[in-house]
Formats: sequence, C-alpha cells, structure tokens
Amino acid sequence: MLNPHLGYQLADIVQAIAINYPQLDAYEDVRISINLNYLWLMFPQFVNGMREDVAAFEKDCQDIVATAESNPPPIVRAWMDGNEADREAIIADTKVYRANAAFQAQATWYPWRLENTSRDLARAVAIREDLADVSPTPYPLSLG
Repeated sequence: MLNPHLGYQLADIVQAIAINYPQLDAYEDVRISINLNYLWLMFPQFVNGMREDVAAFEKDCQDIVATAESNPPPIVRAWMDGNEADREAIIADTKVYRANAAFQAQATWYPWRLENTSRDLARAVAIREDLADVSPTPYPLSLG
C-alpha cells in the first residue's frame, strides 16, 4: 500500500494514471459492481453464520438457566425456604456484607492512592530539577 490512510494500493494508482480521464467513471463503476457482487454472494454466508452464533448463544443461556434452577445458590435457597423473620435477617446480613466490602475497598484504595501520589510528586520534583539545570533562570515552583 502506498498510503494506508487512503486505502489505495500502488497498483490502483498506476492503473488510474494509465487510464484517460473519461475512462475513470467506467473503471470505478466496474470496481463498485465487483464489490457489490462479492457482497451479494457473501451475504447468505454471513447471515447463516450469525444465525448459528445466535442459536449457540441461546443454547448456552438455556443451559445456564437450567443449571441455576436445578442448583440455586445457598442464599437463594435460604430465602425461598425461610419465613419473614429469616428473610429480614438475610437482608440485614447482606447489607452488612455490602458495607464491609465497601470499607475494605476504601481501605485498600487510600494506601494505593498515597503511593501513586508520592511517586507522582517525586517525578515532578525530578522534572523541576532537570528544568532548573537546563533553564538559565530557575522556576519559582515549590513542589516539596
């Protein structure tokens, strides 16, 4: 390819140069008709492939639903078998688990953020020092 952004091959450009200007329209019409014929021939294969993919996806979904119905998670079994008091206890436990997960995520995020901020500050100080060495006048920045 001569220029990957344009999508023309070198052979196309050489052939276009060799063709007189009035012939260019016919040349483009032939190329368009060849491309349309190719698409028309490939369309049924494309549609059949999509049908097969959709059928496989539907079968996978049916298998997942059948597995979930035959063997539900323990919390779902407890919910279905329990009375109103048991269900309220399950809701309370779920809220506690959710809050605990959120607090653990925050507890791991703060040290990670501190480490990244410290590393960024060290890089900024090093860049400022490099600029001070190169520049004739020092920058009045104080980064730490």
